[in-house]
Amino acid sequence: MKTLLRATLVVLFSFVLQAQSFTGIASWYGIHEQGHKMANGKPFDRFAFTAASKTLPLGTNILVTNLKTKQTVIVEITDRGPWVKGRILDLSEKASKQIDCSDLCKVQVTVIDKVLR
Repeated sequence: MKTLLRATLVVLFSFVLQAQSFTGIASWYGIHEQGHKMANGKPFDRFAFTAASKTLPLGTNILVTNLKTKQTVIVEITDRGPWVKGRILDLSEKASKQIDCSDLCKVQVTVIDKVLR
């Protein structure tokens, strides 16, 4: 019974993640964090397409859309943050440049997939 319940919860959880979409303020981080260890254990690379989220599971791939410019980028959640109130995402420098987010920007985040661990 526990195995069936666990399997059902995993399927429901993955479905919710795939359908998840929300908006908020994104910022970016780069040169000062270059090489520092991220939550996934790897060194931060400001030229990779990655992001930090306080709530999305590590390894989740998301589509980030700058709501002002309509530009998009796909990034992987590799770290935790942002730690500034009111922000939902910290983009790597490369990802922020791809969507023309030079400081703060309002974004839509859509979960594309999640590798279940």
